Amino acid sequence: GCLPECQKVGNWDPLKKKMDEFDVKLPCSSAKGGLKMITVSLTTRESGFAADLAALTAGAKLLNSYHGKLSEEDARNIYLNDQPEIILLTGGVNDGGDTDIVLHNARILAKSVKLATYAKYGIPIIYSGNEDVKEEIADIFQKHNIDAKITENLMPEVNNYNIEVVNEAIRELFQTVVIRGKGLFGNITAGNNIFCLRVMMGFTITDDVDDIRLHKHLPIGCHG
Repeated sequence: GCLPECQKVGNWDPLKKKMDEFDVKLPCSSAKGGLKMITVSLTTRESGFAADLAALTAGAKLLNSYHGKLSEEDARNIYLNDQPEIILLTGGVNDGGDTDIVLHNARILAKSVKLATYAKYGIPIIYSGNEDVKEEIADIFQKHNIDAKITENLMPEVNNYNIEVVNEAIRELFQTVVIRGKGLFGNITAGNNIFCLRVMMGFTITDDVDDIRLHKHLPIGCHG
């Protein structure tokens, strides 16, 4: 690359010169630190495994994972120490699976969200657990003014995972909520296309890749 030249001259002119060779520039951003998430699930080996996998394959930085019934201390740790930007709450299979623990966890997360003073726009929560109580879960979050996205169950049956559904929910929240909170909307509204490199890596590559090659699009990583 041209980084050694930039270091040698002490400015970014070599990079600018290189960029001028391309018709379209598509900057990539890790959104000032990347997409930080925690997961809250019912068990470590089943819903916990699926939740962590969904977060990681969506390009998130997984800060912590919690399993079982959250305590008030757990909730404090989530908001005061972990400080996630998105929370993934899951647990219980459909049609008769656990409901008590996911409802408890939803309530304690909602009750403690006031501790998240670091987040100007709040902490969105994705619920992808037992669909038998999805209306109750949505009501809990709505009463506490929490941006919530209710998806299909991440694990509707034991060892049957719905990873892509949760991947898509994470990407949507990143684009609509997290970028706003990180102050990147100004760049977008000014006409600059900004993408989170880690999250964009999770998207499926389509036939459009031929168009990208044809027009010499240049993705530039702007980490930090």
